[in-house]
Amino acid sequence: MRWISKLAGSLHLLFCVYTLLVYALCYWPVSSHWISGFLTMSLPLAVLAHILVIISGWLLGAGKTATRSLVMVLISFPFWSRTFRFGESREGENKNLRLLSYNIHQLGIGIKAPQGEQSLISAEGIEWLKDLNPAIMCFQESYQSTKRNGDLAGAMKRIGYGQVIMADPPPNKKTGVQNGLAIFSKYKLKNREVKIFGGQNGMLKCDVIAGADTLTVINVHLQSMTLNLRELVEQRQMEGLKSESRKTVSRLKSGFEKRDDQIRLLEEWIEQASHPVVVCGDFNETPYGYAYGRISKLLTNSFELGGSGFGFTFRNLPYFIRIDNQFYDPDKIELAAFKTVRGVAFSDHRPVVSDYIIKKSPEK
Repeated sequence: MRWISKLAGSLHLLFCVYTLLVYALCYWPVSSHWISGFLTMSLPLAVLAHILVIISGWLLGAGKTATRSLVMVLISFPFWSRTFRFGESREGENKNLRLLSYNIHQLGIGIKAPQGEQSLISAEGIEWLKDLNPAIMCFQESYQSTKRNGDLAGAMKRIGYGQVIMADPPPNKKTGVQNGLAIFSKYKLKNREVKIFGGQNGMLKCDVIAGADTLTVINVHLQSMTLNLRELVEQRQMEGLKSESRKTVSRLKSGFEKRDDQIRLLEEWIEQASHPVVVCGDFNETPYGYAYGRISKLLTNSFELGGSGFGFTFRNLPYFIRIDNQFYDPDKIELAAFKTVRGVAFSDHRPVVSDYIIKKSPEK
């Protein structure tokens, strides 16, 4: 039985090497290769596995193995704030600049929406927005049509958001529908810049003139992977399971590859901005991925400083992911509050809300 113990020890050493590789790829996002993308996705599972090894090792008397896993868990410390934040979400004040970022799922029109999902411009959604009272709203998967149930701009204008810019292709000639990114504001918007990646994915940038302050807001919807995990889970036949698994892997691979070019352009926009910057939107990537890591080198993630709990933002399978984010420039902006809003069902995503204070430049 001694050989079994040696084999187990060798396998555990290999697993530790694998874990260190994953940590390195997350901490130094130097590779955008799709294989790197799959590896970084495994970080929370690797940490969980080491925690289980620590417990079982101490119970079974395998102290050396348990100690190695403990070291692996401790080394993961830089990623803890990306995963979970202790404490309460800080409450903001009316004097702060409140920004809402929300993938609104096309108002639930023409798509298979989760059970119980309501349109954001339903009576309940409008009341929620009025109570929340953000100064700026960045929407992904927006929907605009001439029909009343799809007149997003009209509904927003009636509650005080007269300033709007959209990053979308021309309206569909048959339906008159526009889809894509949108920014609504109570303040003046100017200097619109747009990049469409395809479909509803893209980036929309503008300057918000808030009194004596100017803020550059970049609304992003990075490459979607359109995963049908429910179909994968509900497969009963082996052939169907294999087919859906191949499709899922292929979509993930495609997403990793396309987001590489997209994130490079986003970095350029951030570095070229002449005003304090906030980047928000649907990144379609976990906090351990290449895109998140690259932007974290330039800006601070609002959840990591002001969030609470895990901050999961997706209401469908796989549920336990945080793909909607806000980043800001800590040298020029102060975060007063951040919250991932639970308890509302106006989309398959959860809204994320931040209160910001633009720092005054020192007088020369």
